[in-house]
Amino acid sequence: MLAKTKYNKIFFLIFAVLFIAIGIYGARRQNLLSQLPVSVNKKNNYFIIKKVHIDYSQKSAPISTGDTLLAIENSIVKNPLLIKKIADTKKAGTKINITILKNNKPFTTSVALTPKYKSYFIILNITIALLFSIIGTFVYYVKPEVTAARIFGWTTLLASTTLLIFWRNYPYFNQPFEYFLSAFYLLIYSLLPAFLLYFTASYPYKAKFLNKGYSPLSTIFSPGVVIAILLEIKYFTFIKSNSLNDFADYISTYNVFRAYLIVYIFLSMLSLAMANKNAATHNDKKKVQWILWALVLGISPFLFLWTLFLSLGVNPIYSEFVNYPFMLIIPVGIAISIVKFKTFDIEVVINKSIVYSLLTGLIIFTYLAITFLISLVAQIKRPDPYNLLTIIFTLTIAFFLIPLKEKMQAFVDKLFYRTKYDYRIMRDDFSKLITEACNVDTLTNLTLIKIKSYFQIDKIMLMLPDAFTNKLCISKQIGFTPREKKFVTIDTTGKASPGKTGVHLTIPVILDHSLAGLLLIGKKLSERPFSELEVNQMYHLLRDSLIAHDRLRLRQAMLIEQAENKRLQEINALKSEFISHVSHELITPVAAINWSTSLMLRGVPEKLSPKIREYVINVKESVTHLKSMIETLLDITKIEAGKIGISPVPLNLLNEVNHVLLILSPGLETKKLKPKINIENSLTLLADKTSLIRIMTNLIDNAIKFSDNETSIIISAEKTKKGKISISVTNHGTTIPEDRIDSIFDKFSQVRNNDQKNKGLGLGLYMTKKLIELHGGTITVTSKHNITTFKFLLKANN
Repeated sequence: MLAKTKYNKIFFLIFAVLFIAIGIYGARRQNLLSQLPVSVNKKNNYFIIKKVHIDYSQKSAPISTGDTLLAIENSIVKNPLLIKKIADTKKAGTKINITILKNNKPFTTSVALTPKYKSYFIILNITIALLFSIIGTFVYYVKPEVTAARIFGWTTLLASTTLLIFWRNYPYFNQPFEYFLSAFYLLIYSLLPAFLLYFTASYPYKAKFLNKGYSPLSTIFSPGVVIAILLEIKYFTFIKSNSLNDFADYISTYNVFRAYLIVYIFLSMLSLAMANKNAATHNDKKKVQWILWALVLGISPFLFLWTLFLSLGVNPIYSEFVNYPFMLIIPVGIAISIVKFKTFDIEVVINKSIVYSLLTGLIIFTYLAITFLISLVAQIKRPDPYNLLTIIFTLTIAFFLIPLKEKMQAFVDKLFYRTKYDYRIMRDDFSKLITEACNVDTLTNLTLIKIKSYFQIDKIMLMLPDAFTNKLCISKQIGFTPREKKFVTIDTTGKASPGKTGVHLTIPVILDHSLAGLLLIGKKLSERPFSELEVNQMYHLLRDSLIAHDRLRLRQAMLIEQAENKRLQEINALKSEFISHVSHELITPVAAINWSTSLMLRGVPEKLSPKIREYVINVKESVTHLKSMIETLLDITKIEAGKIGISPVPLNLLNEVNHVLLILSPGLETKKLKPKINIENSLTLLADKTSLIRIMTNLIDNAIKFSDNETSIIISAEKTKKGKISISVTNHGTTIPEDRIDSIFDKFSQVRNNDQKNKGLGLGLYMTKKLIELHGGTITVTSKHNITTFKFLLKANN
């Protein structure tokens, strides 16, 4: 397909260069076309001179208005065709003899044929022709794959060449190329109306009757071919005989061609009018309207006020030159249609900065001009260079001109960049709608409905990756049949043939280096191909929608998470309340049991036997452990409720550590552990005494539990440069698994040794961390190669 398009371009460009070269050669001969130096009116079978248009060198010729033209080159003037034949067969400047009846006296004089067209007429003619060729070549080169663009290219090329050659006259120099030039002109001019009708029947979308094969094309082109053949025969018959009768036959045939030209151009206008009526979108209507009005305004004067008159044998009511300014409307109108409404789906970008700069310059010039005029008026009224009125008016003008610039820029956007302007409005509207979408389903439905509406397509489908398998699945669709959906599901890329899937276009969107979604598009209702700008706009709309889709899913997930967190907080609060309540209920009987066992061990009310004493001691130890756990639970609930307070005071760290070691000495002795203290006696810190003892007790007790027998526990402290005291507790024994390091300070978290049973609740380290954080400190843990170190920071007493 690409190779064929490339060859089509090359083929067209070769012919375009060839045609333009022939046309330019013909244009060089336009100044040779001639006319008699007099204009005549037929009156009572006599030809009365109504106007004399000879140059200054011939002013001495005794010819004036009102004289009667009797003969030309010894041929009596009975038929106006004789005058036309003489002008058509002789070049400008040729001397001819004419016989004039003046004051009832005939006389013969020699006059030179004058040029039929002025130089400005020829320049305008060439300008219009070149505009046609430039626009047609540009359209064909940019969009060779579009049928209407190809036909338009050939149509404008024929029109341009016809205007340039402008030659159906006698070969003055009897050269072979002159005969070819005339024959070529008659051929392309005869085919031009057929090409124009073919184009208007194919734009913006092909008329239904053209889909029936070659028969409609033969119907369109056959009359043009027949007329071209007849014109060629009549023309060369006249050239060979040079007789007035053959010339009359040629002119009659040419009038038939004129009638054919009028009918075909009228049908072309009618075809465009029907296309405008049936256009699927507002933008398509605008494209057709610009071409229609350019054709109507540009060709109507030539068609109905010039060609129609000539075909009826009547002199036109105005000069031929008047037709050409109107013809200039056609290429200009088509060019504006391409720039403004992307005719043929061609995007032409005019540099906005240039347009805006011109507007800014115009505004500044206007401002200076008005200011100057106001100052002049003010000086006349009051010759004061510091006239307050002048200053007020100047500032007022500036105040109104500043917003005028923005309004003019918006006007330029709307006038010359209409398509992009409309797309910008469309995208802004779409952004507002997707922002207001409250859930994912609403957003997806809205996206498909809007894209389908914006671009007038028959069906649309959105496929999204599955959250678990990441496989593309149909999310939503509009217009697909069950059979088409089945084939799309089989081929999730949508690359199956359009006949099976109904898919003519697939648009993937990549977000964060992965496929976020795939949009499957059917065909346009107008059956035209999608332009690059349309595909780009659909991509951006889908991308905006998918970003909003992710945002909505994230928001929904956050709402669910917030609701879950709130529920967990409520459960946690309920649990804490329950634990607090139960702990308070348990503390009284536990205290009573503890008090009773203490009395019994002291021999109250009587001395215990050794066996019973052993039982009571076990009960006492269990009650003490239970009391400790209950107190821990109560402290935890107070900490979480924010009801526990600390009162930092200067404390000697070494004294507090020794006090804790004394409390825990039974455990140290049982496992034969040796505490090593690396703390200076002068080291003091700011901490709550009860909290510090609880922190050190928990950490050292934890070290005792997980130390191997006959090892050492190292307690160190040093002052940091930031005014903190770093305290560490190190033991040799069970290593904390790496997967448990991050959760070691969590509530109810325990690290158990396979050889021993830990009877705790897993709250010691959790409470330790909370107490340290209440002091504004932090705690960390490292555990490698059977060495575990807990290190925390507290404020030093400075």
